[in-house]
Amino acid sequence: MVERKKPVKLEWQGGIVQEVASDAAKVLLKSSQQKANKSIVTETQVPEWIGAVKARKETKGRGGKAVTVLFDFVPNISESQLRLLSSSLKEKLACGGGVDEGVCILQTVQKDLLIQALAKKNCKVVFAGGF
Repeated sequence: MVERKKPVKLEWQGGIVQEVASDAAKVLLKSSQQKANKSIVTETQVPEWIGAVKARKETKGRGGKAVTVLFDFVPNISESQLRLLSSSLKEKLACGGGVDEGVCILQTVQKDLLIQALAKKNCKVVFAGGF
């Protein structure tokens, strides 16, 4: 018959564990505050305009993957407003994308959802080439 050894009980003396725990809590608190600050993109920040935008589907230079490109905004909007618009559309369409040289690139070809999302912003979509 094999004898079993009793488990060893470890107890920490001093404040080493408490200091580590408090530092970890500070790090978690800072990271949660940073996430909260980054994720605050409200509908009031997204430009509301009455106008039109042209859209086209592209695959060239993207390994055969189709993307939607929004261009020729009427009236023109600034780069920062375009980034906010892009962010809002990416959330609503559940896709990736970005802004490059005054055009908004969305990694999706969901035509109906794009029309609905831009209609809520009082914007008319004119489709050109490929759709």
